Amino acid sequence: EAEQQFRDVIRVEPDSPVGYTFLARSLAEMGRVAEAWQVQRQARDYGADPEEVRMTAQRLRQLERQPSQVQ
Repeated sequence: EAEQQFRDVIRVEPDSPVGYTFLARSLAEMGRVAEAWQVQRQARDYGADPEEVRMTAQRLRQLERQPSQVQ
């Protein structure tokens, strides 16, 4: 599972902006957008590439606008 892999990266390298960036993207795609925003802020705080921050934020905003799908 992608989420666990990125959490493992963060556990090994807790100040890795890449781990946080990809964890945020993974959470967002699973519909956990609020949690993804929190992780995205951590990526930014740890010095993630500004373009990666921008692209991830753009994707999070897109997902926020999508209607929730009830199963």
